[in-house]
Amino acid sequence: MKSDYSLKPGMYAMTAGYYRYDDGGAAIYRITAISTLDSQVSLENGYYAKIIVDDYVSPEQFGAVGDGETDDTIPVAYAFQKGKNVIFRRKYYITGVVDAENLSMVGVGNAELYFSSRTTVSNVA
Repeated sequence: MKSDYSLKPGMYAMTAGYYRYDDGGAAIYRITAISTLDSQVSLENGYYAKIIVDDYVSPEQFGAVGDGETDDTIPVAYAFQKGKNVIFRRKYYITGVVDAENLSMVGVGNAELYFSSRTTVSNVA
């Protein structure tokens, strides 16, 4: 998607993964001309792809690796900022602040969350 020069503002793009096919990061994006720095991807053609949030999101849609070793704090925080429900399918290592106000977390399969001693999770019901 990043290198698809045919994408123009107002169009939609669907991905099959964030880093690679079927990595759990599949999403639908709306192409825009304006940068909002809000859960978006910068495209090589100068436009931006902003993720469209449905009923749930996964951290992989925001770049989480989910291997239990890579720091996934920022993608997990973005998932909580953008979604109503966050689905965890893999192993996530969290080292910073994550605000989970008014959201639900769902673990699927062998999902695991690992927290460092510096981690703060706030507003969990």
